[in-house]
Amino acid sequence: MTASSLSTPTPCFQCKTTKYCINAFLKCDGMDDCGDYSDERNCSCGSSSFLCDNGRCIPPGWVCDKEDDCFDNSDERNCTDPCMYSGCSHSCKVIKTKNGTPLAQCHCNAGYHLRADGRTCFLDSCKDYGCSHTCRMGQTKAGTSFPQCGCNVGYYLRTDGKTCVDVDECMRKGLCKGGKCINTEGSYECRCRPGLQKGPDKNTCTDINECDGRHGCEHLCLNTYGSYTCACKKGYVRSYLNSKHCDDRDECIFGVPNCHVCHNVPGGYACECDSGFSQNANKTMCLDNDECSFNNGGCQQICLNSPGSYKCGCKAGFETLPNKLSSCTDINECNTNNGKGPCEYKCINKIGSFKCTCNVGYQLSSDGHTCEDIDECMNSNCEHLCVNTLGSYHCQCKNGYYLAKDRTSCGKTKDHSECGVIDDEITDTRDWKETSKSKWPWVVHFTTVMQGWFPYDADNWGVLGVILSERWILTAGHSLPKDGFYNAYTSDGASYDVEEIIPFSPCNPKVTRCKNDIALVKLRKLIKFSENVGPICIPSHSTQQSFLQNRSKPAMILTNVDPSGLKKRTVRIQRGRDCTHYRFSNHMICAGDLRGECAGDSGSPLVFSRKEINNVNHATKRSEKNIAYLSGVLSWGNDIIHETNSHIFDFENCNSDPQFLAYTNIATKLKWIKDKTGVTAYA
Repeated sequence: MTASSLSTPTPCFQCKTTKYCINAFLKCDGMDDCGDYSDERNCSCGSSSFLCDNGRCIPPGWVCDKEDDCFDNSDERNCTDPCMYSGCSHSCKVIKTKNGTPLAQCHCNAGYHLRADGRTCFLDSCKDYGCSHTCRMGQTKAGTSFPQCGCNVGYYLRTDGKTCVDVDECMRKGLCKGGKCINTEGSYECRCRPGLQKGPDKNTCTDINECDGRHGCEHLCLNTYGSYTCACKKGYVRSYLNSKHCDDRDECIFGVPNCHVCHNVPGGYACECDSGFSQNANKTMCLDNDECSFNNGGCQQICLNSPGSYKCGCKAGFETLPNKLSSCTDINECNTNNGKGPCEYKCINKIGSFKCTCNVGYQLSSDGHTCEDIDECMNSNCEHLCVNTLGSYHCQCKNGYYLAKDRTSCGKTKDHSECGVIDDEITDTRDWKETSKSKWPWVVHFTTVMQGWFPYDADNWGVLGVILSERWILTAGHSLPKDGFYNAYTSDGASYDVEEIIPFSPCNPKVTRCKNDIALVKLRKLIKFSENVGPICIPSHSTQQSFLQNRSKPAMILTNVDPSGLKKRTVRIQRGRDCTHYRFSNHMICAGDLRGECAGDSGSPLVFSRKEINNVNHATKRSEKNIAYLSGVLSWGNDIIHETNSHIFDFENCNSDPQFLAYTNIATKLKWIKDKTGVTAYA
């Protein structure tokens, strides 16, 4: 090696509150090198420094100099022996001045010299330090000299600070790619394997392209990394005796596809073809002659080409003549099955085809052979219900009605106790719209009976209920405290005293903490059902699950918080995580739409409808009706009150509010409702 470098490990002390990392020998030197005094705390000081009572380290020469360097005056106590705190590096002698005052005088060992400070000794050369390669004198911040060893390039300094050891460069990854790395004293050497040569720099081995020179291959030479291989032209194979030579390949021995008679030739082969076939351009394959391409092969209708030949065929509904296979005649499909052929009822033959017909009341199905019943109820004159039968139909009335003599109209004796019957299915109503109470016969609203000398009703705006039966109403658990007095008003204005409030579980007035927010209301007297007053249906588990999974189906919600009357709109079922403004549980349903549905009275219904089928006679008769189901009762929403009138709900702001509504899931409370009221799910 011609160059050398100094490699000296430098210990480091990390300051506590600052980013500095200072040399370790600066710690406990009596100076605030860190800027936060962390390098001057917890110091043992050692023999070269004086430890103050407060933990500060100062140079020994500062002791007994009649200055408070410790800041607690501990360096100026007991100052009788001048050498005790002289700070001499090696040895000290006491001398006296002319006036007889004792004075400390420092002396150095052999080979050392006293510095200008009169206390410290330093070695003036590296001669006896023992460095393997190089040495130089270093100096601390306090001015103390010390030797520093360094190593030449390719070596590193051991932990003893003196000995230099060879660096094994071959331990590094990426050296001598394609070859082998050999470590040498202070360096390394790359040795390339056969077929490779050293690259532009000594760290890599590059491929030798043997195909550029004399390779000995008879046909083709293919260079590979570190070597090469010989290859042969098409139709030849490498010789078993000499891999550089090529022998002709006899393709005919192994058989050639689409070659009838194979003849081997040097570097290839030639095919001889049978009748009905022709050679391709290079005579290596036999191709079929398409006889149907000229004059349709002489066939009247269809020519079917086949390998080396062809045959005539006929279209559907025709067959070939026995004595003339190229000609076709009509097939009478109606000859079989007693003249009905493939038809279920009647068959009419046509040239090349046939036609099936059906009896009165039936029509031809999509298969063209069988007959299916015509549903006359699609265009009937029945007043209520039309029941289709095989080949005919008849009219039927809704429950509680009777069929008149004309067999189409119905008399008005409707049974109003039937749950959930509505005229039309629920359809989209994306904005709040006024609606008649008579459209929703199961909805009630509550008033609070104020007690006193003259009891009176006070409207509970924002509290609704749903009729389950003549005695029972369902509402939200938090809306009617158990210790109050209430009246329930049906849509026809009739009033019913509340006898008892039965919540499913105690509910904190802070609505967002209730996860079973539902209660039953028991009345003192029975509700009188009429055209505008009746119960709603409760869905079974399967009916509810089918509705909740179909998020595209609309559901109706209602509100009575606006003094102008009952309002309605539709929503869609949403994911539970969309209801983020309250604690949501699996006992709840999240409902909303693209715009906010923040309104709705506590206890008001979430209603969906289904078209139900009533089987009158399992063999022939059925009827359909629209049934409304109670999916949930409103638990939480978002109160948005008008800016100027606190008694009016601000529907305009509600339409822009992004919050969804939470409803208590009825399907999770079916057993509780049945046990308390006897009301069961609609089947």
